[in-house]
Formats: sequence, structure tokens, C-alpha cells
Amino acid sequence: DFSEVKDVASKIAEQAARIAGVLHVFGKGPTGSIDENTMKNAIALAAWYLHEARRIFIASTVPSELKDAANLFDWIKGYCLENNTDQLLISEIIKKILPQSKIAVLSGPSFAIEVARKLPTAVTVASKNQKDAKALAKLINSRNFRCYYSSDIIGVQLGGVIKNILAIASGIVESQKLGANAKAALLTRGLVEMKRIGLAYGAKESTFYGLSGLGDLSLTCNSILSRNFTTGLLVGKGKKIKQIIKSKKTISEGVINSKTIFNLSKKKGIEMPVCESVYKILYKNYKIKETIEKILSRKIKQEN
Repeated sequence: DFSEVKDVASKIAEQAARIAGVLHVFGKGPTGSIDENTMKNAIALAAWYLHEARRIFIASTVPSELKDAANLFDWIKGYCLENNTDQLLISEIIKKILPQSKIAVLSGPSFAIEVARKLPTAVTVASKNQKDAKALAKLINSRNFRCYYSSDIIGVQLGGVIKNILAIASGIVESQKLGANAKAALLTRGLVEMKRIGLAYGAKESTFYGLSGLGDLSLTCNSILSRNFTTGLLVGKGKKIKQIIKSKKTISEGVINSKTIFNLSKKKGIEMPVCESVYKILYKNYKIKETIEKILSRKIKQEN
């Protein structure tokens, strides 16, 4: 039954159109240009992948024009998908299907609408081979789109996953009118949870204090331009998640991410009370006020 996939794909198609428009804006920068065929291949890969994949299944076929692709650039931030009993990052799934390819990912505080308007920001490009990451960062860097590079491809992706869950939590805190102090505390402890699971899965601690960690977290958890933050606002006002998903034209990745991260944290025995609470509110119908009270009444402990 692919009705769920079709529904998701229709929403993704709208986002893909915006992404293509944004890429066109900085397609030619002072430090280089993106070749048309490369751009077509990248867009084709994203369209194919998102059309064929669902949370518990990924197609084993791949378009013929991509089978010999040498370099693949993944700008699909924040997705961590389940494949039967395994939870896989996008780069890991691509590597399984295209084992010969070199893969890089991009993440950081970068709302598409602001990038399209040529407002300045900075992002991180990551690849296992730092030379590849540096070359790609140089290629897409421009006056208003500053690129740093990293070899921590796991940490950059996990930051993009966790911040979506924390943005939903932040929206709930906002809608419950718990105040600025509560939000600051939430983001700080959320960053600790991001670091915990990242280190357990091979990421570098410093990555989470950078653009793809703290940078993207600060942005996503504090703006109504964030799909996940606005989802949290609606959840906090009593809306059911199924209603929200049906009514929104864009996808809130944190909804799926919360389930995946819950499973990953339990598998490794990692304590993640904020992310776990979001999962239980969304999937187990936990009451918001009781869940918040439970977090606040946890046993006192040493920080970090």
C-alpha cells in the first residue's frame, strides 16, 4: 500500500520546487559555478529517493543515469529512516545503493526563503574525505552563503535530525506560555541530548557546537518559518498529530525523527528525556502538562 508514500511525495514535490529555485539563485557564485548536468543529477537523485522511500522500506532500484555517479550531494536535512530493524542516515542508504559514490551533506541555519532572498547565512558541508568537503564548500560558497567544511558526516546529519524533534518541543513550550527561561533551558538540555547520541554513534562532540548543531538548533526552535516549530505550536494547542499532518502542505520531519531517535536511544541505553517526551506526546498520546511535570520532577543530578 503506497498511499502514504504518494501523500508524502506530493508534499515533498512542493518543497523540491522551492529547493530547485533556491539552488538556481546561488548556482553561480564568485568562487565557482555548478554545472547543469551535476545539478540535474542531484535533483533527480533527490526526487527519485524521496518518491521511492518510506520509513520502513527503500526501493532497491536506482535510475540508470545515476548508477555511475561519482559525487553525490545530499541537501535533504533531518531525515533518519528505518529499514526493517535498522535506522539509517540518508548518506548510509545512498552508500548502500551507490557504493562507489562519494557523498557529501550540507546542513546549518538556512531557511530556503531567506537564502532565496540572498540574505546572509553560513552552513557546513561534510564528507568523510575532508578534501572533498573542502572542494564542494568552495564550489557553492558565495558572498551571502558562506560554507565551512567538516569530515564529520555523521554528526552533521544527526544534528539535523535531533534539532527537528527539539523544535517541536520548543513549539509546545511556546504554545503553553512557559516563558523564555523554559525555552532556554529546553534548548540547552536538548543540545546535551544531541551530543549524547551523536557520540554514541561516532560523531565528534565539537560538531554539535557548530553550525549544523547549535546553529541550526537556534534557528529551527525560534521561528514560525520552521515547519517543526509550528507543528509543536499546534500540538501544544491540543491539535492531534494526524490532523496537523493532513492540514500542512509541508512535512515536519521531527514527527518521524522522534520515533527513530527513540528507538536508537533505547538500543544504546542513552538517556534523552526531552526527545523521548516528544515521541510519547506524538505517538502515545501522553498529556502535555503531565509530561512536562515528569521532566521537571526528575532526580537532581550533576550537569553534563
